[in-house]
Amino acid sequence: MSQEALIAIVTQETADIEDTDERLREAIEMAFRLLDICIDAHKTR
Repeated sequence: MSQEALIAIVTQETADIEDTDERLREAIEMAFRLLDICIDAHKTR
């Protein structure tokens, strides 16, 4: 396998990891928003 091919694979893997990190960040933010909603709903009971 050529060096260029290896670089292309590593670059793609890195991009995939960054995409995963971004989705994970969004999921965590959504979880905290849901938690805030639940806390607010519980306070108003």
